[in-house]
Parts: sequence; structure tokens; C-alpha cells
Amino acid sequence: MDKNQSKKNLDIIISVVLMLISIGVIVLSIQMPWVEEPIAHPLSSAGVVPLFIGIMLFALNAVLFFQSIKGSNLRGMFSKELLKNKIKESRNFLITFGLTISYSLIFLGKIHYVLITGLFIFIFIVLFEYTKTDEKKLRIKKIINAAIIAILGSVTTFIVFEKLFLVHLP
Repeated sequence: MDKNQSKKNLDIIISVVLMLISIGVIVLSIQMPWVEEPIAHPLSSAGVVPLFIGIMLFALNAVLFFQSIKGSNLRGMFSKELLKNKIKESRNFLITFGLTISYSLIFLGKIHYVLITGLFIFIFIVLFEYTKTDEKKLRIKKIINAAIIAILGSVTTFIVFEKLFLVHLP
């Protein structure tokens, strides 16, 4: 399979997954509370922005899907060998997806925002930057840098949203 065909097949898979996620975003945003008071503008409701993002995500991925499906070999797309290779190549994506799902669906709201966000950032950086082949001094430096970035990132985000934007974070 040539590289262009492989890219088209990957685009098809990614676009379908993201369309499914966008449908979830749309459904959840519709279920959010909407302003019912006549004083407030309907576009100030909490679900408006996620609804817009969900619709745009779906539309753009539908375009990607239909562009990728033109001239694509769909039969060769799901061979066992190809899927095994793609899973190995997709390690970083799977780690990112797993961390993000764990952070957003399991821990966020149950553990204080600063703590869980800092931990998420730290784990993310360490997983992708830390290598056992680096010198010990460099590994320690990477861990310290990851901790500093995680602390500053989570605390700064919390302060900006809570104090500046007056948005309560979980």
C-alpha cells in the first residue's frame, strides 16, 4: 500500500471517530441548561459554544471523510497486518487518548482542579519527554521541568479562570 493510500485510510478512520465524538458533544451541549429568562439573550446559555464546536467538528470531519473516501481502497483498510502496524504506530495517540479520557471523565470534578490538572500535565510531559537512554542528569532535569510546567500551568489556569473570568472550575 502506498503512503498516499495509507494516509487516506487513516484520514477516514480519524474522521469517523471524530464525527462520533462530535455527535456526543452536540447531544451533551443540547442537554445543558438553557437560559429561559426573557432578560437574558438565548446565546448566553452554557450550551451554545459547545454546540457550535460540536457542529463545526462534525462538519469539518464530514468534509475530510468524503475527500478521503474518493479513490480510496476500503477493502485493504482493515487487514489484520495493517491494523497491527497502525496500532504500533498509534501508541502516542492511544496514550494521549487514554490520559485525556481518564482526566476528563474519571478524575475531573472528583479531585481538585489544580491537583488533577497539574498531575495530568506532569504525566503527559514525562511520558513523552522522558527516555531511559538519556543521561541521569538530563532525566532529572526533564522531571524537574515537567513538575515546574505542571505546577505553573495548573495554578495559572485556575487563577485566571477563577479570578479574572469568574468561572468556577471543578
